[in-house]
Order: sequence, then structure tokens, then C-alpha cells
Amino acid sequence: MKKLMIAAALLGLGTQVAHASKARLIALGQEKDGSLFMEDSRNLFRNASYVSNAAGMAFIDFGANGAAGTSLDSDTSQKAEGGAFMKAGSLVYGVYLGNESDTGVLLKSLPRGAASAAMPQSDNVLELSVAGSHNVNWGATLGWAPSKDETTTPNKENKSLYARLGVNKNNWEAYANVSISGESDNGAGEKYDGGGAYDVGGSYVMGHNTVYARYKTVEWDQIASSVTTKGDYKEMKVGFGHNHELSARSRLIYSLSYESVEANIKYAAGNTKGEFTQVPLVVGFEADANSWLTLRGSISQSLIGDAEVKNVANVANAINRQVLAAYFKSPNAGADYKGSIGNSTNVNAGATLNFGKLSIDGLIGTGGTSGTATTTDAETGSLSLDRLMTRVSATYMF
Repeated sequence: MKKLMIAAALLGLGTQVAHASKARLIALGQEKDGSLFMEDSRNLFRNASYVSNAAGMAFIDFGANGAAGTSLDSDTSQKAEGGAFMKAGSLVYGVYLGNESDTGVLLKSLPRGAASAAMPQSDNVLELSVAGSHNVNWGATLGWAPSKDETTTPNKENKSLYARLGVNKNNWEAYANVSISGESDNGAGEKYDGGGAYDVGGSYVMGHNTVYARYKTVEWDQIASSVTTKGDYKEMKVGFGHNHELSARSRLIYSLSYESVEANIKYAAGNTKGEFTQVPLVVGFEADANSWLTLRGSISQSLIGDAEVKNVANVANAINRQVLAAYFKSPNAGADYKGSIGNSTNVNAGATLNFGKLSIDGLIGTGGTSGTATTTDAETGSLSLDRLMTRVSATYMF
């Protein structure tokens, strides 16, 4: 550890390296696919027009290789991904691998039967991006993830095709992300067919403040035991965020928003429903301790929050019942719940080691089964020198 710090001190530069890591966003209380009000290169996964901001950069998030069943990306069990973006003439081009959607993993898992195989997921995702400027900054990304397993009868198969489109100029932005095709068949009689998925939003900057809105919707058909069931998913966020430069080396952010997330699966025995609404307050701080080390942290809490999980027993697979309940903030694992969102106070911390054009990001204070005796993927609040950071990623500017 001492040698690492000495090397960082020798190689570090006074300029701040741009970030495009999940670790930085999570440490500041933001979403993994980008912040709705804070500058970060990872915003290109929300609005494709920000691909231009990543010119001459390469990103790598270390982790496991792809989804497995209902496996969602987590702080101590993250999925590997990465890519590079370069400028050619007036355009910026990019190739990115492994950008899997947690929402997609959740929804494709729900048709799984009680004793059958897991649904195939959108593994080996490939994204191609292009961005430029003509009166406004614009960008487009096309992603797809076809996969097939011919050892089963019938074969397992997944088909995913989507596009992200976006524009931004001066103090405003707008974007629309669309799923063109989303199908999954586990070869055991269960299927998922995403009929339509849309993610639209925008923001407007007024001084240090940004007002924003985002809306996602997914509709699908799922087949299990030869019965077709319809489902829908809706997510809405409206709020404002504040960015404040306390000094040349420190920054303060805070945000207040209204969020609503709902999923309905229309079984004949009664609708299975997961829903929560909340008003989270997020306060974050980031400071350059010196030329080679940046520290950051945040605290968030739902000022108002209610959750409901109803008829979860209609979901045949026990694992999927637990995932559904957890996703919609139920304290009862795999069981129905209606009430307030409890234990919503959440603290995160992170750091960046700057080695000239290379920066290493990570979260601090999380435990896990790899490298320590901790048996849960919890925020332990400890600083262990044999496990200094989780969600480790690297950003290189060339």
C-alpha cells in the first residue's frame, strides 16, 4: 500500500482526470448510467450526445464476465465492461462492450418457472457510437446482444437491439433511448418478449442549478406453462440538482427529487405488483486532497417513501420472488409488503488515484466475500488495507 501511494505521488499531475466510472457516480449518490445534473463522462450512457465529451478516452470497469440468471450488478459483484472513444475529423466514434441493463435483467428473469433454467440475458453487449455538432451537439448509439445455446431442445436464445439518441446545447439537453427488440427464450417453455421500451428525458441549467425529468416505460409479454401474461414497468424522476465549486480543489453537490417506480404483471390469479415512491435528498462532496488523490462521499435519505409488493407468490421461482421484493424495497424477502421505506439513510465514499493520464477509481468501506472474512456484500464502514477499494475501474486519456 505504501509503495502504491509513493508511486501515485511521483506520477500524479495537478490537473484532474475526467471520470467515467460507476464508482464515482455511486460514491456521490448518483445513478450508474450517469448523473441527471452533474458532469461525468458516463452520462453518455443516458444521453448519446455526450459521446463527444469522451473523445480520446478509454474506460474499463473490472468485474465478472456478464449476467448469470437474476444476477444484478452490485458494488462487490460488478460486471466487467469497457470501451474507447476517439475523434476523427469533426466526429467522435466509440466502441463499448458489456453495458448490461439491471432493469433488463430483472424483467427477463420474471418468467422463469419454479424448477426450470434461468432466462438467457443480454450478454456480450456491443455498442457503436457516433457524435458530432451541427447547431446542436448530437449523438447516436446502437447496441445489440444476440446469443444462442444449441445444447438445449428447444434452443436457448436471446435477442436484444436498441438505440440511444440525444442532443444538447449550452444549458439544455434532451434524449430518447428506444428498445427495438428484446426477446428471451430459456428452452424450457418460458419466454420473454419486450414489445416496447422507451427512456426519454431532459434537463435545463440555470446557474448552479439544474432541473431535470426522466421517464422510462417497458411493456412485455411473458410465457410460462403455455400461459401468456402481460407486464408493464414505469419509472419517473423529476427534480433539481445543485453544483457548487467551494474552491479550485473542492466541490459540493445536492439534489432533491420525486421518484416513482412501478411494475405490474397481469396474472389470471391477480395482478402481481411492485411499486415505490420516494423523495430522496442527496448531499455529496468531492475534494482533491493533492495532485494524485481525490476523495469523495455522499449521504442520501428518503424524506418521504412508501413501498408495496403485492401477490408476489404468483411469481413461480423463489429466487425471482426475492429479487422482485428487494428491487421494490420490501423488507420481507420474497413476500408481500405495504408500508414505509425503512432504513433509507445511505452513505457512500470513494477515491481516485491519479497517475498522469491514468486514473483508478473505486468505492471505500464496502465488505464482501472476496478478500475479507465479511460474508455479505454490505457497506461495512471499515477501511481495510487488504481490500481498499471495490468497483475498481480505470480511465485513460490518450
